[in-house]
Amino acid sequence: MTVEDMEARALWVLEGFVLVRKISSKLRDSMENGTGTTRFQDDGIRRVQIYWNAPAFVDPDDFGWDERRWFPCKGPFLKHWHPVESDVVPLQDTEVFKVVSAHFPEVASRFQETLLGESETAIIRQVDELEEDVDDIPKLVPEELEIEEQECKVDTHFEVLSQWFDIL
Repeated sequence: MTVEDMEARALWVLEGFVLVRKISSKLRDSMENGTGTTRFQDDGIRRVQIYWNAPAFVDPDDFGWDERRWFPCKGPFLKHWHPVESDVVPLQDTEVFKVVSAHFPEVASRFQETLLGESETAIIRQVDELEEDVDDIPKLVPEELEIEEQECKVDTHFEVLSQWFDIL
């Protein structure tokens, strides 16, 4: 793996983490103001903590690892399932940012300068634009098609969460 490949993976982790934080923020806001959470409340869910399995930088001890085939080869590492720190925590104070910057300080610094110079709005704006595109989807459906709403019985909290994230 080249240095450029490793830096690209580090950047990928940071970008993914910011998007997961955005989802967490939308979920938190939704639960606080009561919009879009009737499924949660109907199932008795009052509080949600999101955990993220990062695609790299994860502690290899649970996996019977070979040091030559693990990225990065040495710690610090993230937990296998890492709790997503709320977006009220500055990105540079999160565990994910600290671990990535311990290995690739230039990548973390560059990421922070380019994207966080606008308080994460560059990535957030991209997500919001995607949501606007989703609003236009019904206009693309031919009028002659009949679309029936289907009721869905949800048996587990996981299914409730996965349905909610499909909406995002």
